[in-house]
Amino acid sequence: MAFKRIRFLLIFILLLYLVCRLLVSPRVDRFFYPYPAPYREYIEEYGEKYQVDPLFIAAVVQSESSFDPEAVSSRGAQGLMQLMPATAEWVAGMLGFNLQGREELFEPRLNIEIGTWYLSSLRQQFGDNKAVILAAYNGGRTETARWLEQDIWDGRESSIEQIPFAETRHYVRRTLAAYRRYHQIYRRTTGSKEE
Repeated sequence: MAFKRIRFLLIFILLLYLVCRLLVSPRVDRFFYPYPAPYREYIEEYGEKYQVDPLFIAAVVQSESSFDPEAVSSRGAQGLMQLMPATAEWVAGMLGFNLQGREELFEPRLNIEIGTWYLSSLRQQFGDNKAVILAAYNGGRTETARWLEQDIWDGRESSIEQIPFAETRHYVRRTLAAYRRYHQIYRRTTGSKEE
């Protein structure tokens, strides 16, 4: 009887150990924080072209659409990076082409290129402060500039509570958390350093 209990206890400890090892596995992390292969090449291509960290782009896509290329918001934002049609048309013009129709924004490659260029333009305006870039991406670049100029928000991640729009506060927190998680998952497994 005692032998059965000891054997059961050893099996339980072994299973507990295996479950704990599995929970810290990058493979499990990748299941919950996908960086899907179908879009990875576009994210990396345009990240390199427009000098935006691909993991930052992936975090934006995760927060905006959960990698659903057909996503549409209640305000009319479309596709993987939830682009507003007017913003997408402006960016397309800056890139030297015209959108043929709003349905083009559901095409992953085009959506990621336009969204990544826009992130790059926000970085040029606001510097490398990812919290500010995300606030501008979600709440608008004009509003974000006003918050900073009028000392409504100091632009620090530690003071996100100062952002006047609740949706933008939550978005910035959620996206920065996803970005940090992507770094933990993908930098750890590739051995490359955080940018």
